[in-house]
Amino acid sequence: MKMATSTPTSRRTAMFSLLRRAPSIGLLTAMLVMPLTLAAAELDDASAKKLFNDRGCNACHEAEGQRIGPPYLAVALRYSGAYKQDPQAQLDALAAKIRFGGAGAWGFVPMISNPNISEDEAQDIARWILDLKPAQQPQAK
Repeated sequence: MKMATSTPTSRRTAMFSLLRRAPSIGLLTAMLVMPLTLAAAELDDASAKKLFNDRGCNACHEAEGQRIGPPYLAVALRYSGAYKQDPQAQLDALAAKIRFGGAGAWGFVPMISNPNISEDEAQDIARWILDLKPAQQPQAK
Protein backbone atom coordinates (compact mmCIF):
# COMPACT_ATOMS: atom_id res chain seq x y z
CA MET A 1 0.00 0.00 0.00
CA LYS A 2 1.40 3.38 -0.96
CA MET A 3 1.21 5.69 2.05
CA ALA A 4 3.35 8.60 0.86
CA THR A 5 1.17 11.21 -0.78
CA SER A 6 1.55 14.88 -1.54
CA THR A 7 -0.84 16.55 0.89
CA PRO A 8 -1.38 16.34 4.65
CA THR A 9 -5.09 15.57 4.14
CA SER A 10 -4.38 12.61 1.89
CA ARG A 11 -1.74 11.38 4.34
CA ARG A 12 -4.30 11.41 7.13
CA THR A 13 -6.85 9.68 4.90
CA ALA A 14 -4.35 6.95 4.01
CA MET A 15 -3.49 6.43 7.68
CA PHE A 16 -7.13 6.18 8.75
CA SER A 17 -7.87 3.84 5.83
CA LEU A 18 -5.06 1.55 6.97
CA LEU A 19 -6.35 1.60 10.54
CA ARG A 20 -9.85 0.68 9.40
CA ARG A 21 -8.54 -2.29 7.43
CA ALA A 22 -6.15 -3.47 10.13
CA PRO A 23 -7.58 -2.50 13.54
CA SER A 24 -5.01 -4.72 15.26
CA ILE A 25 -2.42 -2.02 14.58
CA GLY A 26 -3.94 -0.32 17.57
CA LEU A 27 -4.34 3.17 18.87
CA LEU A 28 -0.81 3.39 20.25
CA THR A 29 0.72 2.76 16.83
CA ALA A 30 -1.59 5.33 15.26
CA MET A 31 -0.61 7.88 17.89
CA LEU A 32 3.06 7.26 17.18
CA VAL A 33 2.87 7.24 13.39
CA MET A 34 0.36 10.04 12.72
CA PRO A 35 2.53 12.91 14.05
CA LEU A 36 5.45 11.70 11.92
CA THR A 37 3.26 11.64 8.83
CA LEU A 38 1.87 15.12 9.42
CA ALA A 39 5.21 16.62 10.50
CA ALA A 40 6.66 16.05 7.03
CA ALA A 41 3.96 18.25 5.49
CA GLU A 42 5.52 21.59 6.39
CA LEU A 43 9.09 22.81 6.61
CA ASP A 44 10.21 25.56 8.93
CA ASP A 45 13.36 27.51 8.11
CA ALA A 46 15.61 25.17 10.13
CA SER A 47 14.13 22.03 8.54
CA ALA A 48 14.41 23.59 5.10
CA LYS A 49 18.06 24.48 5.67
CA LYS A 50 18.86 20.91 6.75
CA LEU A 51 16.93 19.37 3.84
CA PHE A 52 18.54 21.73 1.30
CA ASN A 53 22.00 20.88 2.66
CA ASP A 54 21.26 17.13 2.73
CA ARG A 55 19.92 17.08 -0.83
CA GLY A 56 22.50 19.42 -2.37
CA CYS A 57 20.10 22.24 -3.28
CA ASN A 58 22.43 24.80 -1.71
CA ALA A 59 25.16 23.97 -4.19
CA CYS A 60 23.24 26.03 -6.76
CA HIS A 61 20.68 28.05 -4.78
CA GLU A 62 20.53 30.45 -1.84
CA ALA A 63 17.57 32.02 -0.11
CA GLU A 64 18.25 35.51 -1.45
CA GLY A 65 21.67 35.54 -3.13
CA GLN A 66 22.40 34.58 -6.73
CA ARG A 67 24.42 31.43 -7.33
CA ILE A 68 24.32 29.13 -10.34
CA GLY A 69 20.53 28.95 -10.01
CA PRO A 70 18.03 31.59 -8.94
CA PRO A 71 17.49 32.48 -5.27
CA TYR A 72 14.53 30.79 -3.61
CA LEU A 73 12.91 34.19 -3.07
CA ALA A 74 13.13 35.01 -6.80
CA VAL A 75 11.38 31.72 -7.59
CA ALA A 76 8.65 32.58 -5.07
CA LEU A 77 8.18 36.04 -6.58
CA ARG A 78 8.07 34.76 -10.17
CA TYR A 79 5.44 32.11 -9.47
CA SER A 80 3.42 33.82 -6.72
CA GLY A 81 0.59 34.84 -9.08
CA ALA A 82 0.11 31.34 -10.44
CA TYR A 83 0.41 29.93 -6.91
CA LYS A 84 -2.45 32.14 -5.71
CA GLN A 85 -4.66 31.14 -8.64
CA ASP A 86 -4.04 27.38 -8.53
CA PRO A 87 -1.83 26.38 -5.58
CA GLN A 88 -1.76 22.64 -6.21
CA ALA A 89 -0.94 22.98 -9.90
CA GLN A 90 1.95 25.32 -9.13
CA LEU A 91 3.21 23.06 -6.33
CA ASP A 92 3.11 20.09 -8.69
CA ALA A 93 4.92 22.00 -11.45
CA LEU A 94 7.69 23.25 -9.17
CA ALA A 95 8.03 19.86 -7.45
CA ALA A 96 8.42 18.23 -10.89
CA LYS A 97 11.10 20.77 -11.82
CA ILE A 98 12.90 20.05 -8.52
CA ARG A 99 12.87 16.30 -9.13
CA PHE A 100 13.34 16.09 -12.89
CA GLY A 101 15.19 19.32 -13.72
CA GLY A 102 14.52 21.67 -16.58
CA ALA A 103 15.96 24.35 -18.81
CA GLY A 104 15.18 27.77 -20.16
CA ALA A 105 13.17 29.24 -17.30
CA TRP A 106 16.12 31.07 -15.69
CA GLY A 107 18.66 31.45 -18.48
CA PHE A 108 21.06 29.11 -20.19
CA VAL A 109 22.16 26.97 -17.24
CA PRO A 110 19.79 24.00 -16.89
CA MET A 111 18.59 22.73 -13.55
CA ILE A 112 19.81 19.20 -13.06
CA SER A 113 17.49 16.40 -12.03
CA ASN A 114 17.48 15.34 -8.39
CA PRO A 115 16.52 11.66 -8.27
CA ASN A 116 17.41 11.44 -4.57
CA ILE A 117 14.53 13.79 -3.68
CA SER A 118 11.23 12.02 -3.07
CA GLU A 119 7.91 13.33 -4.35
CA ASP A 120 6.90 14.32 -0.80
CA GLU A 121 10.18 16.15 -0.21
CA ALA A 122 9.85 17.97 -3.54
CA GLN A 123 6.30 19.05 -2.60
CA ASP A 124 7.51 20.24 0.82
CA ILE A 125 10.41 22.16 -0.74
CA ALA A 126 8.13 23.72 -3.37
CA ARG A 127 5.62 24.74 -0.69
CA TRP A 128 8.36 26.30 1.46
CA ILE A 129 9.73 28.24 -1.51
CA LEU A 130 6.34 29.42 -2.79
CA ASP A 131 5.33 30.56 0.70
CA LEU A 132 8.31 32.92 0.96
CA LYS A 133 7.44 36.61 1.05
CA PRO A 134 9.75 39.53 0.14
CA ALA A 135 9.56 41.06 3.64
CA GLN A 136 10.29 37.68 5.22
CA GLN A 137 13.92 37.00 6.04
CA PRO A 138 14.52 33.40 4.95
CA GLN A 139 17.05 31.53 7.04
CA ALA A 140 17.82 28.61 4.72
CA LYS A 141 21.21 29.22 3.06
